[in-house]
Amino acid sequence: MRRLFLLFVALIGLASCTKDKIDTSSGIDNDIKTVRFNFNVKPQSNINTRSIDIGTYHDDEIERLDVYIYGSDHILIEHVILEDDDLQKMYYEELRPHGDVRYYLFVANLNAACAEYLEQTKSNYLEDWYGYIPYSLNYKPGRPVMGGSAYVYYNSDQEISVDLYRYIFRIEVGSISADFDDDSLMNKDIFVKRIVMTNTYNIFPLEKGTFPNKCGTIESIFGTIKKFDFELFGGGYEGYKPGYDAFAISGSYTLSLDYKPEELKGKFPYLLNDNQYILDPGILKVDVSGDLYDATVIDFDNEAGEGRICSSVDVSCSNVLPVNKVFYGMCGSTYTTRSLIAGRDNQDASVKLVIEVSIDGKTYFYPIQVNYPQPNTTYQVQNITLKGMGSEYCNFYQPYNGAKLSVQPINWINNVVEDIPVGYKESYSDIY
Repeated sequence: MRRLFLLFVALIGLASCTKDKIDTSSGIDNDIKTVRFNFNVKPQSNINTRSIDIGTYHDDEIERLDVYIYGSDHILIEHVILEDDDLQKMYYEELRPHGDVRYYLFVANLNAACAEYLEQTKSNYLEDWYGYIPYSLNYKPGRPVMGGSAYVYYNSDQEISVDLYRYIFRIEVGSISADFDDDSLMNKDIFVKRIVMTNTYNIFPLEKGTFPNKCGTIESIFGTIKKFDFELFGGGYEGYKPGYDAFAISGSYTLSLDYKPEELKGKFPYLLNDNQYILDPGILKVDVSGDLYDATVIDFDNEAGEGRICSSVDVSCSNVLPVNKVFYGMCGSTYTTRSLIAGRDNQDASVKLVIEVSIDGKTYFYPIQVNYPQPNTTYQVQNITLKGMGSEYCNFYQPYNGAKLSVQPINWINNVVEDIPVGYKESYSDIY
């Protein structure tokens, strides 16, 4: 199969994928109009983030494009699947009688069973459908699920460019360095064991918001624009809230509708790498495998010498560990942000990037909270600096000896996070 890559370029095809039959039941007239859809993979628009555009990376491969066609009453008329030879034409074409109105939802790289499941929704308004699609069944390296929409009034021949937006976000980590406030730690045997992105969502609504009033509105794909306040990843900007509450997410869910393909029968976890209620110290749970493991976890073979960041014997140790890892997750929302400084009873399900470290054989964690990760967005973290002993718990920092702790805000600089200091200082009781 020839693979299709879309990188911010309108794709012009050589032949059309035309409907074989024209429905002239609208009763207006038999003057036929042609609309051709070209597709772009676009950066997120109308959002003032200090992040970088995900579209500069090769995360744009398309192997399947599902087209859902709705009438003026918003009821599904037809579901068209484009793949293999159809995708080589790089566009989709419809012929309709003059005066017809159609709404289109385009979804790239959707699992076949999930696409069939979505087709069964009989709601008059897809935007009011609160069913979810399992992300775990739809993650493929280089082939993110992407969505776009269009409204067409067939009053003339038209060529329409549809923007496809990725539902996922990505976090890049360049390196981890050690610069402990306690100088004695610099001479201990310290290894990074692994980095895990925890509490990532396993659900996403394909359409949340109103049907578009014009072609390709991002609002109709990701929901309402909200004003957010961020603690670490961001700094008070407008973003999209995809319509579910992380604090209500626990356990598993069963898909709605009586009819479900065999692949979708059963329960799915709400969260992947769910660590929101880990009450025991020294535990970091990873419950994914295969491609999702590669997307959310990086391991270092400490026995082979990998991950060393400080040494008790090697004075030439650089104290810098190159990571150069990309983490992928499904966007989600938390309605309330909480401090990482917490007790065991008030943990939360917000997405976290957790660094697991061994200091003289004992495990410590450095959780970094990722509030409101935005779809179609990359967060580029150049470096993370270990400043203190970290936490015995993977999901929060427990207040140390009852001392008052404070959070130091970290700003985004030049579209990247230059450094995130983490860990608390025992002498000053600060958390970074």
